[in-house]
Amino acid sequence: APAAQGEVGDQLTDGGITVTVTSAEFVPNVMVSDNAGSASATYAPQGPGDDARYFAVRTHVVNDGQKSIDLTCSSPITNVLIDDRGRKFDALDGLYKIQGNPYCNDAVQPGFEADMTYVYRVPSSATITSWSFADAADPTSFSRPGTIVQVD
Repeated sequence: APAAQGEVGDQLTDGGITVTVTSAEFVPNVMVSDNAGSASATYAPQGPGDDARYFAVRTHVVNDGQKSIDLTCSSPITNVLIDDRGRKFDALDGLYKIQGNPYCNDAVQPGFEADMTYVYRVPSSATITSWSFADAADPTSFSRPGTIVQVD
């Protein structure tokens, strides 16, 4: 895995996105709703399944960019969770369904901020070391390493 550029609690900037990882830990389940965002939304625990665990990266995101960002449905922040073998895990689909996350199309305008939790399903045996993020609006974000946060 690439060398860490920060750790939990550090405010780090990549392009027009500033992120502070407020916590990073294994969690037994996540609270999800199929009708998140509606007045009648109800949440229930969802487990990771056999031989797997969930790892949650809780963040505070500041939009320092030039346009609004939709944190849950348009993926303005590319991100991966990295283990001690260098394997890179993608966040769960439907992050807007997770309790506490912004709803789909809930745009964070420039100069505003929001809390966002990224959840990953990893093998039970995985040892997580870091989380990487990048501003997807930066044309080089897909061809370079992102900003690395040590989370172990």
